[in-house]
Amino acid sequence: MGEAAVLSRVRARWRHRAVVRRLEPLAVAVAARGLGCVRLYEVSGLPMLWVHGSGDDENVGLVVGVRAAPGGSWAFCEVHRGRAGYLGPCGDVTAAAVNVDGMLERRLFTSG
Repeated sequence: MGEAAVLSRVRARWRHRAVVRRLEPLAVAVAARGLGCVRLYEVSGLPMLWVHGSGDDENVGLVVGVRAAPGGSWAFCEVHRGRAGYLGPCGDVTAAAVNVDGMLERRLFTSG
C-alpha cells in the first residue's frame, strides 16, 4: 500500500472518530428530551444518528450528521438536506437538541 493510501486511511479514521465525538453529546441531549436515538456509527462511511419520536412515533425522525463549517468549526445538519438542514453548531449541543426536537414536533404534527 502506498504512502498516499495510508495517509488517506488515517485521515478517514481521524474524521470518523472526530464526528463520533461530536455526535455523542447530541445523542445524550436528545435522549434527555425524551426522543429515541439510534447510533449509526458503523453502518456507512459517515457516522450518523437516527433521531425519532418515542412510542407510536418511531417512524418519524431525521438523520443527523456533522459537517465542517466556516472558520474550522463543525455543525450538526440533517444529512439528506446538507447545509440547508443546519441544526446548530457542535459547540452548542443544547441548542441543537432543541432544534432537532422542534423539527421532529413539526413532522409529527404534519404526519398525523
